[in-house]
Amino acid sequence: AQMVVMDGNFPEKTMTIVGKYCAKVNKPLWFEPTSKFKAAKIVTSNALQHVSYISPTYAELESISRALGYTRSIVDTRE
Repeated sequence: AQMVVMDGNFPEKTMTIVGKYCAKVNKPLWFEPTSKFKAAKIVTSNALQHVSYISPTYAELESISRALGYTRSIVDTRE
């Protein structure tokens, strides 16, 4: 496979293992957060550093931002 795709349904431990594996074998990792409730697991699993691509919704992005310690709201600048 040219890329590994992982979603937010995996346990944090699995996310950690997959992230480290992708880094070791130099494979891009795509993370699909799945829901705003599961999105932060990519941060708490310490796997975010290995993610090459991510496809969050606005709510999922807010969840990831909060898990990273951002307290301000993300402003939606779409017109």
